[in-house]
Amino acid sequence: MLIERALNKDDIALLATIDRTERVHECYRVEDGKLVLYPDYHDMRGWPEGESEQDAIALLACLERGGWLWGVFDGPSLVAAAVVDNRPLHNQHLLLRQLKFLHVSHGARGRGLG
Repeated sequence: MLIERALNKDDIALLATIDRTERVHECYRVEDGKLVLYPDYHDMRGWPEGESEQDAIALLACLERGGWLWGVFDGPSLVAAAVVDNRPLHNQHLLLRQLKFLHVSHGARGRGLG
């Protein structure tokens, strides 16, 4: 059974347990102001060295300044998480918020959690 809830300071370490396994066969780049799809292969397994530790520091700071951290648990396992910072980004006279983190574990994809 899936349980959704706000994440707290003690949950931040669990973000590193999300299985980021993914095979990417194509990517996009901007050329002449347009998105262009091109072949590019990446076999992603786990977290790049040091990334989960850096994310934990940044996401704790986000939480402490009032950011929104949301998680989905399958039993005791965190299988999806989203984080939105409350610090405004000023762009073209709009007050925007930044999506800091959005991951769904490999085995939980395709279930509408992202």
